Amino acid sequence: MRKERIKTVILTLLILNCLQLTGQIWLNRKLWPSGYNFFNSVSNNPVVESILRVFPFGKESGTVDNGFINIIRPQQIVISSGNAREVYLPGGKQYSDAYKTVDSVMRRLLESSTVRSSVISAEEWQGYLKGKSIYIDYGINMDSASLMASFGAIRGTVLSGVGAVSDIMITGDNVTKEGIVCIFDSASDTITKYWVDFRGDELLKYIESATFGKRQNKAFAFELGLDRPPAGAGTAIKRRILLSPLVLLSMNSETMEKISVSNPLEGAGGRFDSIVEAFGYTPSSLRKSVTEEGVASYVENSATIRINTNGMVEYAAVETDKGILLQSGRIEPTSLINGITRIAAEVWRAAGGEDFPDLCMASDLTESRDGEYIVKMNYSFNGIPVITPVTDEDFAQNAIYAQVQNGYLKRFKILLRSFEPIEESSAVMPGINALDSLAIKYKGAESVRILDIFKCYNAGDETASVVWGVKISGENDTVLVD
Repeated sequence: MRKERIKTVILTLLILNCLQLTGQIWLNRKLWPSGYNFFNSVSNNPVVESILRVFPFGKESGTVDNGFINIIRPQQIVISSGNAREVYLPGGKQYSDAYKTVDSVMRRLLESSTVRSSVISAEEWQGYLKGKSIYIDYGINMDSASLMASFGAIRGTVLSGVGAVSDIMITGDNVTKEGIVCIFDSASDTITKYWVDFRGDELLKYIESATFGKRQNKAFAFELGLDRPPAGAGTAIKRRILLSPLVLLSMNSETMEKISVSNPLEGAGGRFDSIVEAFGYTPSSLRKSVTEEGVASYVENSATIRINTNGMVEYAAVETDKGILLQSGRIEPTSLINGITRIAAEVWRAAGGEDFPDLCMASDLTESRDGEYIVKMNYSFNGIPVITPVTDEDFAQNAIYAQVQNGYLKRFKILLRSFEPIEESSAVMPGINALDSLAIKYKGAESVRILDIFKCYNAGDETASVVWGVKISGENDTVLVD
């Protein structure tokens, strides 16, 4: 009798597994043989939506995969001890170790039902940053749901009132032995302090060990007074360039390795049909034309796909509901990012690429009121963003551009590039010196507000060197300072 029960359980599991695999092939892999994916056009049908919600192959709302977590990771983690400071970039062991600590504290906070909290002043916030602290810099703004998802907390309520998170600070309380988390909400320009049930003394010991024997060779703009006009200067002396308080400037030059930049589509016109299939279409059912420059256009009643040998691949739907459905029902940025990166990876593989490059967010990730999301991403190499300058009004300098409306992918662009390390290096000037170059560049401007300064690769040529990328208020493109 017991053997029969075991056989029944095994048979049931095998049947469920078959249903799951079948669903993935039909609904996600887009292998339907008659042109455009049939399920894309009927997935809004109430019956189909019910099936998607019930069976395990459906696109569950709120699902977070490692792809999203890697893309939304902080652009840098800064550990300060009062007289020393270390900066970690994604990809390194020290970054991973620091992130594990951050993850443990944040999960404890986000999974709590209630926590003590209070709004603090900018002075108190900056005091923590100058003392023993772990500063997490995302480089973008994100809504609280996206932040919670990045730490695996799908349904937390602690941060329900937070509008847009860009910066987090973690430290320990020597008196209460609790952990402390301060979150900057850029939407309301407020800083909220949370007391967390976490060993604060252990946090302080980790900070001390991470900075032991190190130096203070990086400084925040507020520490240097570069975030405000000179005190008591009056109207005679003005500072044209002002920095956001949390811009971190290095005081020393560094030597960074160069990378080679290549285009997987160069001389690979035979892969164009495979790229079209990656979007869920059958090439033979579309109208194809090729320009003298080698740009191929595949036209269907509902959409157009353009593929250029320079590595640019574009998709455009005629109407919103004719686009590729990424998510139905309540739209969540996490699901959209997952869907966009899946399409990008499929296009990459179809183009003959091997390992898909790392990605990082280049646009804010906040909830849209009108149902439209503009998503931009950059490639990343060894934790450093790669800027890919192209002549395109929408695309600007990014690797991926996506316009999503009501859960449908309406427009999509990807610039295919691959990167390899080479046995060459170049010197990178101190970040503080980049301000001199900016002062020359904006000599005629009355005032310039710098939002961020960060290391990046300039991939405009076949060999890319590390330069300083500068985000300036009111400008879409990143200014590159060599």
